[in-house]
Amino acid sequence: MFQRIGEEIISSEELIKKIESSTVFHIKNDLTASIGREDAIALRIACPVSSIPGLANTTNLSEEDINYAMNELDEYSHAQMKTIFFNCYSFMTFTYAYEETINELLFVFALMDRERGERKIKDVINRLLKF
Repeated sequence: MFQRIGEEIISSEELIKKIESSTVFHIKNDLTASIGREDAIALRIACPVSSIPGLANTTNLSEEDINYAMNELDEYSHAQMKTIFFNCYSFMTFTYAYEETINELLFVFALMDRERGERKIKDVINRLLKF
């Protein structure tokens, strides 16, 4: 799906390829159409717990471990996305679930133009969390 981000037209498919080739993350769903905005790209992304720095050999997580892993992934995913989109766009990540059967954490990612994103990106993330 193509979206207008600032003065650029960006394909969410190209963005997905860029993220998957540059990180350990894999895209679960492209939620761009679901958010009802023409100026944002939104994705549901998964990350194996073993790929998060400091959690390499972690299985059978307790509730406390899951919370810790989610906080670590919030920081790690933001840092990874920053290396890809450094100073080009406004973006936000938010970890929201643990898939116990496959030992993965899920997070949502939203990307917008820098000008609008600073005001609206939290609204986009909140909308994503309702799906």
